Amino acid sequence: MPERHTVLIVDDDPPIREMLTDFLSEEGYEILVAADGASALSVLRESAEHINLALLDVRLPDVQGLEILRAMADKGLEIPVIVMTAHGTSSTAIHSMQLGAYDYLTKPIDLNQLGLTIRRLLEHHALAQQVKTLQSKLNEHLIQERIVGSSPAMQQVYKLIGRVAGSDATVLVCGETGTGKELVAEVIHENS
Repeated sequence: MPERHTVLIVDDDPPIREMLTDFLSEEGYEILVAADGASALSVLRESAEHINLALLDVRLPDVQGLEILRAMADKGLEIPVIVMTAHGTSSTAIHSMQLGAYDYLTKPIDLNQLGLTIRRLLEHHALAQQVKTLQSKLNEHLIQERIVGSSPAMQQVYKLIGRVAGSDATVLVCGETGTGKELVAEVIHENS
C-alpha cells in the first residue's frame, strides 16, 4: 500500500479550509489544519516529522504566512510549501519563493491545478530526498576509495569527513607528519 501523505492546511478562511480539506481527503491525503499562524507554528513544532506538504495562506490574522515560511527555514524543516493568497503581488510571490516556497497559487484555487501541483511537488521532493541519500552514499564510497583503512578509528574519520563535507563549517585538520592530513582536506573539499 502506498504511503499516505500528510498535508498541513494553514488558512484563516473557514470555507477555504473546508474546501481544501474535503478535496485533499478525497484525493487520499491525511489532513492537519491550522486557522492562524500561531496554531500553524504549534502544529509544526509537534508534528513536523509527519508533515509531507504545507498549504500556507500569506495573510493570517496573527503571524503572517511568510513569517511562518521563514521560521520553517530557520528551523531547517524540509517540508515543501505551496503559498496561497487572494492578494497576490509579484513581490510577494518572489519573496515567498526566495524563502523556499515551491509554488505560489492565487485564490480562488483551481482544485485540479492544486491536485496536479501537489502530486508534482511530492514526486519532486521524493526524488530530491533520494538524490540526497545516494549522494551521501556515493561520498562515503569515494572517501573510502581515496583513504585506506578499516579500523574503528578510520571508520570514525570517514563519518567525520562525511559530516563536515556536507556543512558550511570551517575545518582545521591536525595531525603528525605523514598521517594523511592533506588527503583528508582534499576529500573534504571535493565532497563539499
